[in-house]
Amino acid sequence: MSVFPQSENPLAWYAAFIEGVILPIRGFFAPFQLVAEFLIGLFLLVGFFTPLTSLASIFFIFNTFLATFGHDWPWSYGMMLAILGVVLITKAGRSLGVDKLLLDRRGEPRIPYLW
Repeated sequence: MSVFPQSENPLAWYAAFIEGVILPIRGFFAPFQLVAEFLIGLFLLVGFFTPLTSLASIFFIFNTFLATFGHDWPWSYGMMLAILGVVLITKAGRSLGVDKLLLDRRGEPRIPYLW
């Protein structure tokens, strides 16, 4: 039994995606999500590829928002998305993170917003 049953999700297209794609491969998807969220948190904490990591975080949080749409308070997701957006556009991590070390040693990356 699911905490947020997709039959009650008002976004029928996303509920169908979860029912048809995610749930059939939950044996693969659950460990993948666990590892991905751990690495995202670790990378944000140490400031490693912070802009790209915040973009991945936005993707994960937005998907969680869609999966729980109509059940959770939406502004909690809005706040997280706004904070991650600020982290993305300000290139956070260049002050005290691994990104600072990369910037000092390698200079500006060829690919914008890499570090």
